[in-house]
Amino acid sequence: MSTVIRLFDSREKATAAVEELKRSLSAKYIRVVPADGELPPATTAAAEGSLIKAEVPSTSAKTYADALRKGGTVVAVSPPFGFGATATKVLNKHGGVDLGAPAERYSAAPAGSAAPLSSALGWPVLLDDPTPLSNKFGWSVLSHKQTPDITLSDEPAPLSNRFGWKVLSDKQTPSIELMDEPAPLSKRFGWPVLSDKQTPSIELMDNPAPLSSALGWKLLSNNPAPLSSMFGWKVLLD
Repeated sequence: MSTVIRLFDSREKATAAVEELKRSLSAKYIRVVPADGELPPATTAAAEGSLIKAEVPSTSAKTYADALRKGGTVVAVSPPFGFGATATKVLNKHGGVDLGAPAERYSAAPAGSAAPLSSALGWPVLLDDPTPLSNKFGWSVLSHKQTPDITLSDEPAPLSNRFGWKVLSDKQTPSIELMDEPAPLSKRFGWPVLSDKQTPSIELMDNPAPLSSALGWKLLSNNPAPLSSMFGWKVLLD
């Protein structure tokens, strides 16, 4: 949990900021130095000790100690996850000054920001940058063009043309007429077919074994219910 720290030049401004913070955060996350009724520390060392006692990180305490000794008021907030930007915004709104302590990581997102989380954490946003991750880490990109240079309209093989691959045919339309052609693939490759007849010669109606009849295979039995006949079982319909 990082600490958001701001210096106020008056007690009134610090109090106003704390009151607004308490609408969103529990008081346990907020510390004010000096506390109500206390006098400013007499020395810088004493000021630094007061800040550390209030759980301000030691690096920040060194930064704010002299200003605290001179009569300033320090408000330190250790917000739970997700409230860092809110705390920063409230403290800045009431005139809090950031002295640049290295322990602070949050910055307020501008009002109406389209990317509040990125703004709060100082991350770049994707707007107007086509390759943000590559730019962030200095990786090379395949192209710096914003738009592709391939026009797909009326192009039957755009990927093959892009990489110089051969295509199976340069014709835009197939040369095989499938209409009224019972075996178009066989005709295309010159394969023999089982029959040149356009229509089957087998009448399927009333034929219990049309495939066997068509190929001349013998039937195992002319009995439509051989198992029932074997065991003497009755059939549902004769």
